[in-house]
Amino acid sequence: MLIAATTGQASVWLAGFLLYGFGFGGTIPLSEFLWAKYFGRSHIGAIRGVGYPITIVGTGLGPVLIGYWSDVSLTYQPAFIAIICAYLVGAVTVWVSREPSPR
Repeated sequence: MLIAATTGQASVWLAGFLLYGFGFGGTIPLSEFLWAKYFGRSHIGAIRGVGYPITIVGTGLGPVLIGYWSDVSLTYQPAFIAIICAYLVGAVTVWVSREPSPR
């Protein structure tokens, strides 16, 4: 989207929004699938009740911490690298996790 903003081409804007929309929109059903697959459906409400507050705190603190980090370092690049590393750690964790054994 940054490239689209600098070039002003509508086709690049459209491609960026489509990729972002499908990518972000896919996270909700994917997370629901993973929660049910790894923890089962019988206690999914209780498990999500523990997990979502952690997500909310991270979502609330993230912009504040990134803003502080950019104020101190005068650039967003280290913060973006840290975010990318966090996403990569999460992706690798999901990738290497074993499928639960049936009970």
